[in-house]
Amino acid sequence: MNLSELKYKSNYYALTLLIFVIPLERKLIAPFTILFVISSLFNGSLLTVKSNYKTLFFSFIYILYCIGVIYSDNTHIAKNDLMTKMPLMIIPLGFAISKIEWKKEFNKIFKSFIDGCFASTLIALVYSFVQFYFNNKGSSFFYGNISLFAHPSYLAMLLNLAIIYIYYHYFKTNLFSIKKLLLTAFFSIYILLLASKTGLITMIITHLIFMIVFAFKKKKFLKSGVFILSMILLITLAYKKSNTFKNRIDDLFTLSTTEKNHESSTAARSTIWAICLDKIIEQPLLGYGTGNEKNILVEEYKKRELKYLLEKELNAHNQFIQTTLALGLIGGLCLLLMIVVPIYYSIKTKHIFYLSFLLLITINFLTESMLERQVGIIFYTVFNSLFFVYHFNKNPRINN
Repeated sequence: MNLSELKYKSNYYALTLLIFVIPLERKLIAPFTILFVISSLFNGSLLTVKSNYKTLFFSFIYILYCIGVIYSDNTHIAKNDLMTKMPLMIIPLGFAISKIEWKKEFNKIFKSFIDGCFASTLIALVYSFVQFYFNNKGSSFFYGNISLFAHPSYLAMLLNLAIIYIYYHYFKTNLFSIKKLLLTAFFSIYILLLASKTGLITMIITHLIFMIVFAFKKKKFLKSGVFILSMILLITLAYKKSNTFKNRIDDLFTLSTTEKNHESSTAARSTIWAICLDKIIEQPLLGYGTGNEKNILVEEYKKRELKYLLEKELNAHNQFIQTTLALGLIGGLCLLLMIVVPIYYSIKTKHIFYLSFLLLITINFLTESMLERQVGIIFYTVFNSLFFVYHFNKNPRINN
């Protein structure tokens, strides 16, 4: 093995390991991120930057966060926020400079993510069985108790992307296997157990769309109907048999409340969004500065005597609003363009898998402040960059 091959394989395996650990232990994410970026620098060249420079567009939001430190009231929080969000800058750079052959390696890299999702869910499931053995409570298999490595909403998002990939790969290769079917069923049931409202809605939409496509494209109307009916029965059974799942679903329709100390997450979101919009109107152009939006929300919770929100110190639970609160309309517009521009190109070039990922991200951005957590930042930056370099390499007429 010569030096070029060694650099290439080091870069490739660093990325593969990074993607594998995303659904697993968070402490492993940072060292593998650094390893990937460093190996990209060794494996990269200026020629690859020239062909993939558009990937760096996604780093611009981080520059705005750096500028936001200047007028933030709390520089300590702001600097910590910058450290957390640093992957927004370095990961697109790693992809832009790397000489990995994206068309050749894409499926192999993505399968490491599927393996990571399976390993994560299997370990957490074993842990839940151990919990159940000691406490004999059915709740051991629902929501946070079955999500060992990440918040249930984030794990559900990862599993939804895994399901989308399995469907996409089937339609692309036209190869059916029992393994794919069982894996799709396992991830779907696991999302039910996670009881994430956003995750559940996303899963239902994903299955419905792909089953409709399957029915009309393959003329398999009976199989599609049986699958959809089975999904409805599973959801109904979970609703009837699990109080945890039932409460989560009932909470989905709790849009408002008159109680100041409510614990409905849906009602809490509507209250927080109303507060955020009031504060954005007061300071619309530049916002309140990097990290300072958190202090602004806490102060408002105190002022309005919202004890539940104050105890939890909840963020905006909407990334578009969170970014606009911190960086103003300039930052909010930048984040929006980071989603809209790739959506435009993915529709134009009929890159359905990339489009599905972007819609998945958009749905989660609307209900979670994803870029405030390490797993959310890494998930978005890694996969968006991966799709983007693969997308442009696959479609040379766009490069032209």
